[in-house]
Amino acid sequence: PSVVMPSVVIPRRMHSPYFLNFITFVLLVYFLAMMWGANFEFAPFAENPMIGPKIEILMEYGAQTTQLIVEEEETWRLFSSLFVHAGLVHLAFNILGMRNIGIGLEENFGSFRVAGIYFLSGIFSTLCSAVFLPEIISVGASGAIFGIFGAYWSDLFQNAAHRNHGCCGLTGLFCTLLIQTAIALLFSLLPLVNAFAHIGGFLFGFLSGNFLIVQDRVRSPEESRSLLHATNEGKSVCQMFIAISSFFACIALMAVMVSLLYSNIDAFARCGKYCEYLVCIDTPLWNCDNILKN
Repeated sequence: PSVVMPSVVIPRRMHSPYFLNFITFVLLVYFLAMMWGANFEFAPFAENPMIGPKIEILMEYGAQTTQLIVEEEETWRLFSSLFVHAGLVHLAFNILGMRNIGIGLEENFGSFRVAGIYFLSGIFSTLCSAVFLPEIISVGASGAIFGIFGAYWSDLFQNAAHRNHGCCGLTGLFCTLLIQTAIALLFSLLPLVNAFAHIGGFLFGFLSGNFLIVQDRVRSPEESRSLLHATNEGKSVCQMFIAISSFFACIALMAVMVSLLYSNIDAFARCGKYCEYLVCIDTPLWNCDNILKN
């Protein structure tokens, strides 16, 4: 008589979110140190509505501005600005968003990969800000957080299609990501929100995720016609092509943005109306001319 063996389920290894816990702690300590340097004096609400210190303190602790990066050769600000937050409101929103978005990714792929996506996306986002908004002082980890968000699209394209989700499951994942992405990008179009950092971080998170979090294809016992174990078939040709292409795309984008940063090209002017819309879009609730003048 035939014997029906039960399916062997190999659980996916779950990682502890060490990196997100560490970076949360670092951001909190950095903000406290910054406020200590300001003698815990908060700027007037009209100057800093985020409930934080004066602009001078933000600059002292590493805020990003193109003039200092290019003319004073303070390139470290491309990295340090990821730890500076304008105030308590800014810090709280970023930490909550980072943990809400990032914990699932780190549990699935581990701390080193998520840290790589976070910092690569963050540095590219500050480059985008420095190139397209050279007159603006930029702070915060929003670009790095959007990078983690972009990596979820990498997981969808590189990994989810090879898991046993079925057509309905993949459609659900796609629709959920699409709605969340639309909401996040609409938020980026609000006045005084750095859309260039957000979009740049999102793009680089997607590209870096394509080679940092790509997984082997594992067939279930039924699919591999084995009664005892699942079969690891490695990475597909398509996965490897996307991973290699994305790796070189990241290098090319970094090189282009660095060259633009140190050139005399006005990237914002070259971009035209499209970049103006990313800075502010007129609505019945606000007038962009008044906001930009202030």
